[in-house]
Amino acid sequence: MKTVFIAGVSSGIGRGLAEEHLRRGDTVYAVGQHEAKALTSHPRFHFMSIDLYDADMMRDTLRTFVVGQQFNRVVLSAAVYPDMRNMIDTTLDTLRYVMNANVWAHKHIIDAILSHTQTEQIVALSASPILFNHSGMGAYAISKAALNTLIELYAKEFPYVHFSAIAPELIQTPTFSAFLQEGNSERYPIIQRIRDSLILPLNQGIPKLLDAFEKAKRIKSGSFIEMKKLARPDL
Repeated sequence: MKTVFIAGVSSGIGRGLAEEHLRRGDTVYAVGQHEAKALTSHPRFHFMSIDLYDADMMRDTLRTFVVGQQFNRVVLSAAVYPDMRNMIDTTLDTLRYVMNANVWAHKHIIDAILSHTQTEQIVALSASPILFNHSGMGAYAISKAALNTLIELYAKEFPYVHFSAIAPELIQTPTFSAFLQEGNSERYPIIQRIRDSLILPLNQGIPKLLDAFEKAKRIKSGSFIEMKKLARPDL
C-alpha cells in the first residue's frame, strides 16, 4: 500500500485521485484551502487546511503536517482558472494571483517535502498543449509554463527524487465544465476546439492518470510529459 500527499482535494482531479487511492487501500495526506467533506471521516485520509497565499503560514503548517512522514508520491494538483482575457486586458494583479496559486504555492509545498520528509516522486499537474498559446489563456498558460520550468529545475538540484510535470488528458470536472460552458467560443476559438475534443469522465480519467504517474518514472526526471503519450505499449 502507498502513502501519498496531494495538494488540492476539494474537487476535480485532486479529489478524484484521493478517492481512488483510498479505494485501493492507500493512505492520503492532503492540503488545500477547502476541505473535501465527503472524505474527512475516512480513517486513512488526513487533511490540513492551508492558505495558498500566505507563505509564512504555509511554511509553518506544512512542516508540522509532514515532518517524519514518508511518501511514495507527492501530487501537486491545486490550481485556479482565471476568466479568459486577452493579455492586454489581463492585469498584473490577476497574473500575481494566478502565479501564486499555480506556481509559488507549489514551491512552498515542494520545499517543505524536501526539507522535512522523504518522497520517491513529485508530480505537478501541468496543462495539455491544447491550452497553451491561444488567445484568452494568458495567465493560466503562463503559470503552467512556469510550473514546468520549476519542476525541471528541482529535478536538476535533487537527483534522488523523480520529478515530472504531467499534462493530463482532458478530464471532465466541475471547474472544467464551467470553463467550457461560460467561455465565448466566437471570441476565443480554443473553447470550441476543446468542446469538440475527447473529454474523459472523471471515473475513467483518474485510473489512467495514476497509471501515467507510474510510467512517468521511466522517463527522465524533470520532463514535461503528455499523459496520452504514456499510453504507448513500450512504456
